[in-house]
Amino acid sequence: RMWGPGGGGGGAATAASNASCGGGGAGGAYLEKWVAVTGGTAYTAQIGAGGAAGANTGGTGGTGTDTTLTIGGTTYTAKAGQGGAGMTAGTSDLGVAGGVGQLSTNGDVNGTGTPGGMGYRHNGNVAFSGPGGVAAIGGSGQGLTSAGNGVSAPANSGGGGSGGLVLAGSAAATGGVGGSGLILIEEFS
Repeated sequence: RMWGPGGGGGGAATAASNASCGGGGAGGAYLEKWVAVTGGTAYTAQIGAGGAAGANTGGTGGTGTDTTLTIGGTTYTAKAGQGGAGMTAGTSDLGVAGGVGQLSTNGDVNGTGTPGGMGYRHNGNVAFSGPGGVAAIGGSGQGLTSAGNGVSAPANSGGGGSGGLVLAGSAAATGGVGGSGLILIEEFS
């Protein structure tokens, strides 16, 4: 069983008396595969790193690196979640999208990561940031209603980071970092 990493949350820029918010990063995708192997079969594994935090200039969160397991000549890929959108400072109604989940490949079960939540600004004083999408293993960055940097997802959770939040000209805020992926191998004989 494999989980892709989560995407990073979007960043939030600042200006006097303005607000901004970021969308949450998507959760990593799930993959399950049963494989018959013989002794001496070569394999390589890569645990995907979570997506980077969106910059505090309103940058979009990063998409992580996929979690992969190659057995013989076949690569099984649990896809990384995409990053949430960031926002520049302003005072008008505006929403920003969370990251999009992607579909795993070559599994017996190929899941799609949960989308990140949207962020929304109502005016220069009222806004909220998007939560990170939750992966099948659980855990993500919580969305914000108080100004600050986005919350990073726990390590090996596959969850998305939440978006940053600026209210009434508070300090510019980065998004949260996505949680890394995970590979769980169970052996039966």
